[in-house]
Amino acid sequence: MCEFRCPARGNPDPQCRVLIGVTRIIEFFRTGVIREAGADNACPVRQNIGLREAAFHQRRPGGLADKTSNRTRACGFLYLSQSGSLPSIDCLSNLGHIPKLTMTNQKQPQHSFSDQVLSWYDIHARTLPWRSKPGVRPTPYHVWLSEIMLQQTTVATVGPYFEKFLQAWPTVGHMAAAPLDDILTAWAGLGYYARARNLHKCAISVQRDFAGIFPQTRDELLSLPGIGPYTAAAISSIAFDQPEAVVDGNIERILARIYRITEPLPGAKKTITKRAEELTPSTRAGDYAQALMDIGATICTPRNPKCEACPISGSCAANEKLDMETFPVKAPKKIKPTRRAFILWLETDDGSVLLRRRDEKGLLGGMMEFPSTSWQAEEVTTEEALARFSDHLSADASFLEKDMVRHTFTHFHLHLRPLQLPVSKEMFADMPNIIWVKPENFSNYALPTLMTKVVKSVQQGQGNLL
Repeated sequence: MCEFRCPARGNPDPQCRVLIGVTRIIEFFRTGVIREAGADNACPVRQNIGLREAAFHQRRPGGLADKTSNRTRACGFLYLSQSGSLPSIDCLSNLGHIPKLTMTNQKQPQHSFSDQVLSWYDIHARTLPWRSKPGVRPTPYHVWLSEIMLQQTTVATVGPYFEKFLQAWPTVGHMAAAPLDDILTAWAGLGYYARARNLHKCAISVQRDFAGIFPQTRDELLSLPGIGPYTAAAISSIAFDQPEAVVDGNIERILARIYRITEPLPGAKKTITKRAEELTPSTRAGDYAQALMDIGATICTPRNPKCEACPISGSCAANEKLDMETFPVKAPKKIKPTRRAFILWLETDDGSVLLRRRDEKGLLGGMMEFPSTSWQAEEVTTEEALARFSDHLSADASFLEKDMVRHTFTHFHLHLRPLQLPVSKEMFADMPNIIWVKPENFSNYALPTLMTKVVKSVQQGQGNLL
């Protein structure tokens, strides 16, 4: 229930008391924005009773208040007719004392918040390759695959990869039977390649330990490779409609603004998760989670949020204070260090180039690479770099230095200087985990984005070997 409190007539005044229940009303915001509201979030007045309020004293730049006359800015008069027609606004600048009205909001019931979210979703849900229609249970394999791909990756990027994976491996059983190299090759370009290795391990585990059927509970899902607390909650909620609180980056931002959580991230995650648990409905939990994801992606965006289109803006403390973009509060970012290395393009007379498989563990684990010196903060000279491959290169080896390759990982920047050298295969016969591949066949191998940048650098322009 909402009350308009009128200090000039007592607190509260019966003519200022309002109840939820009338279907249409114009909300007269402090921000200078007038909008139509539904019965589920409006506080309509008695019939033929006027509510007076000093209007527009806090206005958004460029908002409706900026476009009205000074008379209209001064104050407003709000009516609801007996016929139920929309209220009219009259200027009261010539009237006497206008009592100041303030509104107090009692805590909104959980079901009201989730109902508004779900009602919006039923109309505005995004169409995504892995998503079923609102109210329809999706395929667990699709939910799992999409959730793994969407970690640290945008929806626009994931879409084509998701389709490609489904065509190659339509079920979890097909993926479990596939060679890891095929998975890594198909994954190339998505980044965070440990996800691809764990994807394969998880498929094998589901096929072997659960007869190819994904478990439904959060605890069982957590036992699978590559599935952490968020992913387990998302799969359990979206695929099986379990009432799990799902908190991704979009939902994190929404709840931080709804409650104006001033504690910086990542420390605020525990508080945000607790709030999410309080609001998650017992039914349609999956649709509710996806609805919040959509609101965060399309309305409650990091910059320039579209609060006028938000179905839950009436519950948002940050919207009330007009400081939405302040939230979520984030701890200062650490400065990323820069590491440097030389990377070798070793090419034979027939145009074959040496590729080497990285160790399974660690960064870019299991992916193919061109050999390089160690990635370190200290600069090294070209001579020092070549000396580190002295077992395979002659002392007077000629080379062509190519344009620097820059790449950024989560925790550091990397600068690579490609060196193109003519070699023979015999010189590298004892180097482990290598293969000779012609550049036109690189797409058949799991080359990460970093290595495709090296390919582009080497192939750009012409030059003479030094």
